Amino acid sequence: MSTKNKIIVSIVYALFAFTPTIIFAQGVSATAQLEARISSLLEQIKVLQSAIIQLSSSRVTSTPLPLPPAPSGITTNVTGGTAGTACIGIKRSLGYRLTDEQTGGEVSALQVFLQAQGYLTQNPTGYFGLYTAQAVKKFQAEVGIEQTGLVGPLTRAKIKEIDCGKLPPSRSSLNVVSPNGGEVWTKGTTQAINWKDNSTVSPCPSEYCASPYVAKFYDLKLAPYYPPCIGQMCPMYYPYREPYLIIQNTGGSSYSWLVAQTHGCDPSNTRISDDCAVPDGAYTVQVCQTGTTTCDSSDSYFTVTSSKVQTTPTVSSLLPAQGSVGTSVTITGSGFTATGNAVHFGIGGSANLSSKDGMTLTYVIPYTIGICDFIGAGCAAAALLVMPGTYQVYVTNANGQSNSLTFTVN
Repeated sequence: MSTKNKIIVSIVYALFAFTPTIIFAQGVSATAQLEARISSLLEQIKVLQSAIIQLSSSRVTSTPLPLPPAPSGITTNVTGGTAGTACIGIKRSLGYRLTDEQTGGEVSALQVFLQAQGYLTQNPTGYFGLYTAQAVKKFQAEVGIEQTGLVGPLTRAKIKEIDCGKLPPSRSSLNVVSPNGGEVWTKGTTQAINWKDNSTVSPCPSEYCASPYVAKFYDLKLAPYYPPCIGQMCPMYYPYREPYLIIQNTGGSSYSWLVAQTHGCDPSNTRISDDCAVPDGAYTVQVCQTGTTTCDSSDSYFTVTSSKVQTTPTVSSLLPAQGSVGTSVTITGSGFTATGNAVHFGIGGSANLSSKDGMTLTYVIPYTIGICDFIGAGCAAAALLVMPGTYQVYVTNANGQSNSLTFTVN
């Protein structure tokens, strides 16, 4: 017997169980009144039973809930837009776990667009969940925007361009070559940001231009990297941080960047000041054609760090490799520190030599050598004359000891 039928039988049983007591207490004259009350209760039971049947039926055969009405993020535009009826205009930056209530309906507006473009298979819910974030990443990958899963100014502009202008999504003609993921760049070093642009350029009238084509210019930005959430404990949302501007209106296909420097700081481009440097962390580079939404970003993140990577010194050449005492020798290699390099020549050498570029040192072949060359004042060991022959040359500094090469004294 079903639960609802058990309830009905119990009610009826209870009514009839108490009926004799009531009759005997009030007399036979009350019988008609009790019968009327029982009849009324039975009618109410029938009504409740009918309601239960209708409720059970509605749970099985109910139609899907209607989609929410057009949110405030969608403005009427009969000439274009999603499904030919609306044009998406998202005004806020959107991120994980935001809702329509928090954004004035713009989460649903985003989902309507993503569903119409084929990136989202679920119906709009007004909640920015994992499915929406994944759909945003797919869209960003298709149009050449950094795949953050967050809807920032660049993504909003691209959505409006595509939806209101009825333009099909297309892969950006720009391609960031480096950094493209995995690099570690130390603050204060100079690194090359490279890109390729395969888009065509508009002809320029010869009376106005020195060349037959209009030159293209680019804006370079440094975007903080947001790691994907792959576990159960995900943050409520990642706070959107505007990318740092590196340079505006630069030409060509490469830019030498003093790592961590932002636009407007230290125009001489020779040093980094603390108030202008970006913090250590993971980033991607965005390259955009100036004044357009044609952009591309690094495929993955690279790291900006204040810590210098220690590199063991290496000697690759001595120039010249032979000569008499007093000859100035250029030692070429890598891993040389700014100060504190020691050049070892036979049993002697010279301490605390400087390197301006980390790749070259200058050493003069001495007339005498000995262990006192590195001990300094107070050393009483005898020095030896440098005689014709071969001597081993190597470099030591705080990063370690290099390999050795041979110098011949004539």
